[in-house]
Amino acid sequence: MSTEPDLAVATRANRWQRIPIGWRVAIVVVVGALLLNLFARFVSASTGGDHTPSGRTSSSYGTQTDGLAAYADLLRAEGHSVERTRGALESSTLDPSTTVVVLDPDTISGNDAGVLLAFVVNGGRLVVGGTFPDYFTALRDNPPEWTSGGPSTWSDVASSLAPIRRVVTDGDGTFIAPGASTPLVGTTDAALVTEARVGRGTIEFVADASPFQNRLLDTADNAALGLTLAGPASRPVVFPESVHGYGPSRGLGAIPTDWKLALLGLAIAGLVLMWARGRRLGPPEDASRPLPPPRAAYVDAVGSTLRRTHQPHDALAPVARRVHATIDARATFGVDGPAGATADLEPTEFARRAHALGLSDDEIDALRAPVTDETVLALGRALHHAMQATRREGQ
Repeated sequence: MSTEPDLAVATRANRWQRIPIGWRVAIVVVVGALLLNLFARFVSASTGGDHTPSGRTSSSYGTQTDGLAAYADLLRAEGHSVERTRGALESSTLDPSTTVVVLDPDTISGNDAGVLLAFVVNGGRLVVGGTFPDYFTALRDNPPEWTSGGPSTWSDVASSLAPIRRVVTDGDGTFIAPGASTPLVGTTDAALVTEARVGRGTIEFVADASPFQNRLLDTADNAALGLTLAGPASRPVVFPESVHGYGPSRGLGAIPTDWKLALLGLAIAGLVLMWARGRRLGPPEDASRPLPPPRAAYVDAVGSTLRRTHQPHDALAPVARRVHATIDARATFGVDGPAGATADLEPTEFARRAHALGLSDDEIDALRAPVTDETVLALGRALHHAMQATRREGQ
């Protein structure tokens, strides 16, 4: 049996092992994020998550029953170029060769109304209306008079709209007086759609936007009416979504969701890489400062070291010299008696001066006798007393 496949697998494994651990972790994280993103999109598409109805009333983004997403798709299918704009309306963004559709707006400011009126005067076509159209007065001196309620089926259709014969609505609104406009669907006493020429353009007033909404667009001749009001197929159609509260996309909101997920994955991979490649911190700091060993333990350690030398005289000779030096200093500077070095002092005088420092007879004898095990402690006590006397005199 050939071992070539096993060798190939081993070679790939060795190559993977040669990659630094940080890069391996980063690669795994990025690949995992991409696979998770693809899986989420698959689940969303499989369960219809991308098609959940949502949006605002009479908005071209709206896929719910009272949205206009189907109307926008119909216009596009019939050859119209469809555009959705966001942000405040500006004259520079509205081309008079287009048709602008504004139905059931949440709000229209005075500036928006002025922009729309200038657009119509310059030759634009405006389809506007819906419930409670109190903004009509900003577009026309004598606009049609609107009231809620009304018929749900309209059969009085102007010949200019042929072959449209019947339009069905929810009966949400009616024009009870056309004002300076001409009824297209309905009569002068009750109209659904009226038309007014303003400057070089046209305004199509609509009392009820429901015929163009998703739930009724395919009923009776509603779709045909929507296409007719938009004008010929060569005329682009614009849906200004700012009237439905859609502002301009800025900051993070302007980044597509897929890009956000990808950037998040890259950020996580970068953090993992920095963690893997960065210098590790040391052990945690001790809660308290380590203290030196007790003095007794220190003395025991020094004593044990000296004992192992087997030369106590050489080890303790500096102690004796230090005590002698202290007594010598007192003699030199005339302390407690006449000046003179300790070597010149009589034993009695030396003893007197040593007693003045606090030394006992055993300690004085230890200073003059050879160092033995019995004199070690006496020498230590003598040094202690001499140092205490020196500190007292220094104060």
